[in-house]
Amino acid sequence: MAGEPMSYWDYVKAAFWKPVRSRVLGAMPLTQMLLASFGLAGFINPGFWLLGLAGVVAFVGGRSASQRFQKLVEAERLQARSVSAEDRMKLAYDRLQPASQGRYRALVVVCREVLGLGTATGEGGLTDFRAGNLNQMLWLFLRLLASRESITDTLARVDRRQLESGLESLKARLASAGDPEGALARSLRATLEIQEKRLINLEGATNSLAVIDAELERIEQQVRLVRE
Repeated sequence: MAGEPMSYWDYVKAAFWKPVRSRVLGAMPLTQMLLASFGLAGFINPGFWLLGLAGVVAFVGGRSASQRFQKLVEAERLQARSVSAEDRMKLAYDRLQPASQGRYRALVVVCREVLGLGTATGEGGLTDFRAGNLNQMLWLFLRLLASRESITDTLARVDRRQLESGLESLKARLASAGDPEGALARSLRATLEIQEKRLINLEGATNSLAVIDAELERIEQQVRLVRE
């Protein structure tokens, strides 16, 4: 994922804070080294303070304007985002049931074959630099698998036949309740509305599951088509 483009001030901040390694001070931004050095020298001659500030401004300005440095910063930023995306994909994978994990691993194998990386399986994304679109597809596949499991769990907790039978029983009791404005009739109607909403939700979940299954199959077939 490319993200937002970097601005000039992003490069300036990176130029100021990017550390360099020295034997004495270890990893430390060169700008801080310059400021520390000229700051100490300034106690001997205050002119060193202005000289140090000018040196830092010149160093940061020249470094941030360098195309080579800009490409380095962009590459590091992209790598950091890739690692973050990899962690999110691994976390999503770990939450899946074994059957869904197996289905995801099978898709990863096909994606690796597309990139010519062999058939090793994994729970994260693909680290090859060409794998941007495939990683997006894998991430979508993971999310769909998670949604499928959530809906499946919901459907497993509801007995449709029992719910429909209860609705018919409520309708019969309401018809024989006598006074349609009485307390019993009002209570039965309220319960009937709740049960009807449950049935509507159940039908919506069933339809959503069908759509998700179709999307999962589409992604699998699309990746196989790319491989072929």
